Amino acid sequence: MSYIKEADHSEKSVINAAYDNASNDLVQENNVTVQRKAAVFNLITNVTTQPIQKKAEGESEKKSDLLPGLGDHIMDSGGSADENNKKENNRFHSPPFQLKADSTKPIQRDEPETKEEPKDESPKVKGGIITVIDDNKFIDYSGTYDEIVAQLSNKTESGGILPVVPANINFVENADKKTVSTTFTVKIVKTMPRWTEYSTIKASIAGEKDEKEKDYKTRIIAAWDKVYASLNAHEEEHKKDERKIYTDLSREIQGETQTKAGQLIDAAAEAGKTKSAEFHAKKESAILKWPIVEKDLKKVE
Repeated sequence: MSYIKEADHSEKSVINAAYDNASNDLVQENNVTVQRKAAVFNLITNVTTQPIQKKAEGESEKKSDLLPGLGDHIMDSGGSADENNKKENNRFHSPPFQLKADSTKPIQRDEPETKEEPKDESPKVKGGIITVIDDNKFIDYSGTYDEIVAQLSNKTESGGILPVVPANINFVENADKKTVSTTFTVKIVKTMPRWTEYSTIKASIAGEKDEKEKDYKTRIIAAWDKVYASLNAHEEEHKKDERKIYTDLSREIQGETQTKAGQLIDAAAEAGKTKSAEFHAKKESAILKWPIVEKDLKKVE
């Protein structure tokens, strides 16, 4: 019988030549060993050159049909081989080239490398205090009331609050060599507009002989006072938020490491910006932009 099924016509000569070589080996070597070699040869030939043929419906499927050419030589562990060759033949009990997964071994996965944060071994803060003080500044505007209002109307905000923290915060080592203390001052600077002619005009009202002029001065001074008071109340709300942030900070840094305390001090500035934005979003009581002069504030000639 032939060990090799026919492939398509173009492959016949190559396969036949290979078969002739295998047949010559059969004559020279012992029967069982040669049969095994021929079986391997047939396996490789059929796997690499012969397309898989679909079985007709209802036709039984044999092991020799699954791997053409292997027949009784590979799939059968018995035969006429001696005991020494039986162990060799056992290598072919399972179809070659079939990989089996070992379900008893876990699948190896590369776990992401975890990096531990370096431990903060800086000394802890024990003692010291942050002092919060007020500092008032003014921006001077000069001219008639109409001119002053025209200048202030172009500004997004006529006043402002700014906490000023020292550029360098000193932490002083305590006697125990394990703790530090810090003491510094934060200035809450409130900036407001100042009309330089305001005091002179206000003082002149009492002695003004011209009733129209007296009435005009009285009205513009009252208008300025009203707007200024609203703006000042608005800035005082901002200042109250900033004072609380830095007063609380003096307590919050106690017991923290020096590194953490420095981070809290830096974060206070951002906390102030957040508070300011929240205040602007919910409060309508402030004058953020100086109002345009109304007709009744114009001087009547």
